[in-house]
Amino acid sequence: MKKLFSPKKRFSGNRGFTVVEMLVALTVFSILLVVAVGIFLSALKNQRFITERISAGSNAGIALEQISRELRTGYFDPSLGAPLPNRATCLNSITFVSGQEAGISGKEAIVTYSLSNGRIFRSVSGGSGEALTAGNVLVENACFEIYQTNDVGNVECYPPRFFIRLAVASKDLKIENPAQSAPIMMQTVVSSRVLPREIKNDPFKCRGI
Repeated sequence: MKKLFSPKKRFSGNRGFTVVEMLVALTVFSILLVVAVGIFLSALKNQRFITERISAGSNAGIALEQISRELRTGYFDPSLGAPLPNRATCLNSITFVSGQEAGISGKEAIVTYSLSNGRIFRSVSGGSGEALTAGNVLVENACFEIYQTNDVGNVECYPPRFFIRLAVASKDLKIENPAQSAPIMMQTVVSSRVLPREIKNDPFKCRGI
């Protein structure tokens, strides 16, 4: 009986972990855990960075499409308060007679697109502006340029082309890390479908040319 139930005989082949082995195991586990957490946090940061930039670019793209669509049916008429701007001059606003607005309300309206406090605004007939870009989108620069061919005759009698350029960034990313938040450059070219000679009161005297 003494030999059968002897503690020395039953547990003689089992050994536990030593303190050194436990410390080594904990150290290796801690290092792996720190590396894994660092990779995970970095992936989350990169995902947020990409998502914010895509969101800013998408929002600005929608605003750019709206401006382009309205400029295609718009025209200039000094008698209505929409004079032809200086050609090949980069302006942060543009004012024109909106054919689209006339189709909606049944009357001609003066529309202005402008950059103010990092956002693109649209105002109708001098009224309060409506923001086209979201509050978390920062438009660092907006440039409206107009070009017309300079052949024989009055240059104002050729349909204008509009060059629109925007520099867009995420406002949140810009605040967190300005050095790494380079703006997204966006550009489009729009040609007006309204010939100056087709304007009702012929403001540029193009019908005789």
